[in-house]
Amino acid sequence: MSTTARTYAQGLVQAALGGWLEQLTAVQRNLRRSSDLAALLNDPNALPTDRESAIGRLIPANTTTEVRRFVELLVRSGDLRLLDDVIRQVRTIVPSLDESSDVVVTSAHELSAQDRERLETNLRAQHGPEIRIRYEVDPELLGGLRIRAGDQITDHSVAARLEALRERLVG
Repeated sequence: MSTTARTYAQGLVQAALGGWLEQLTAVQRNLRRSSDLAALLNDPNALPTDRESAIGRLIPANTTTEVRRFVELLVRSGDLRLLDDVIRQVRTIVPSLDESSDVVVTSAHELSAQDRERLETNLRAQHGPEIRIRYEVDPELLGGLRIRAGDQITDHSVAARLEALRERLVG
């Protein structure tokens, strides 16, 4: 396969599945952050209304109908515990979805188009023009950015600075 054809194929796979995988990863993060929510959703004796409410808190508002239905299927089937394995398997089956070539930019709030453009220019200069850049929002950062490129993390968040200050003061 030519390099150009491979680039087109990878772009097609990323467009078709990448967004879904990002959304499933957001659900996965929400599960990890809330053990109570995970316990409720995995409890076969939980009331259906409690489960519906928990699913509403688990799935981010911007999630597509397809991903929402998939997560609901996992919950109804009692297989939500398999979500980590499902995500891992998708990345194994479709290597172009592997995050090792991604740069993940996490901010406390949505970045403006101008901020994204400026950041992308800098990141592509550092890591090459072919990198995929994903954006995530984590209000717990309070401000600033956390950038993960492969296994390298640069944390310029307010939360990280406060934690460093706390460690210096406490010892």
